[in-house]
Amino acid sequence: MMADDVRMNDMDNQVAPQTDLKALAQAYMDAFHAQDLERCLEFFADDATVDFNVDMGTGSADFNISNVHRMIEDYGFSGFEMDQAGKNFLSYSPYSKTGSPEYSYTNGARRVYEMSEKIVKAHDPNGIVVTEGISDFENQYSDSAWIYEGAALSVPFYSFFRYSIPWATLNARAVNDKGHADQAFMMNSPLDIFIDLNKYPEYAVHLKNLHALKEHIYKHLYQGDFSDGDGFTLGSPVAPGVMAKSYIETGHCTTVVVINSSATPQTVTLNFTGPTGGKLTNYRLDGSVNTPTNAARVSLQLGPYDVNVLVLEQGEKQ
Repeated sequence: MMADDVRMNDMDNQVAPQTDLKALAQAYMDAFHAQDLERCLEFFADDATVDFNVDMGTGSADFNISNVHRMIEDYGFSGFEMDQAGKNFLSYSPYSKTGSPEYSYTNGARRVYEMSEKIVKAHDPNGIVVTEGISDFENQYSDSAWIYEGAALSVPFYSFFRYSIPWATLNARAVNDKGHADQAFMMNSPLDIFIDLNKYPEYAVHLKNLHALKEHIYKHLYQGDFSDGDGFTLGSPVAPGVMAKSYIETGHCTTVVVINSSATPQTVTLNFTGPTGGKLTNYRLDGSVNTPTNAARVSLQLGPYDVNVLVLEQGEKQ
């Protein structure tokens, strides 16, 4: 019998009968804290990937907070990205600060989130903390979010989280699709590009045009809160591929991004439902800018994969 077979049999004998999750976790932690690497490895198959994650419910939280102090106060950084911040586990560690498996890790992570934000802002009010992952719990303590290598863009999914956490920008993975790029622009989702743009020249030109448009209106997407469909309506029926999302900066302006993510030209009517006495400016993907005379109701002629950004300054309703 090979040595590997002996080790696998030993794992079966020692681990498999332990069907109780808490007992299994405790057995592993006993081996871990005893620094018994051979015993720890018996809990894994030969082809398993072993990732070590510190338990925020233990003194690891204090260690992480001390690292933030060092990076910000000693090294002078203005902010940082907290990698793998969205993880959360049951904690059966005997070194738990609370002794409650379901809350120990969460409460430890909360301390790291809270203290990180306080340390950064005390050092530089304009400093930021970006956390990997998205959740109502995690992102209430951070300035924005990040998804590893960009997620597959889903407008309904992104709308749900952006409406709940309007200050958090969610990146997306680029694909060779101009309509997809328009949707990412509408959601203010930076594209993580892993494809060779030299192979897709038309797509590359479209991205450059979107970038040029954003240079004119980016402040409205970041200073305003993502507000989904608030502040406007689209005339029925809405043509396939036509979408719109709003960004509202209360007391200043309402910005609506209208896109045609299809290859077919479309006509759409945009109605503002809030105060409409202010100036309305329409920024188009082709680089043109115009000021419609009727700020309450606008008819838009959208070309294939077209984008219009309408910025309505707040005023008294006419």
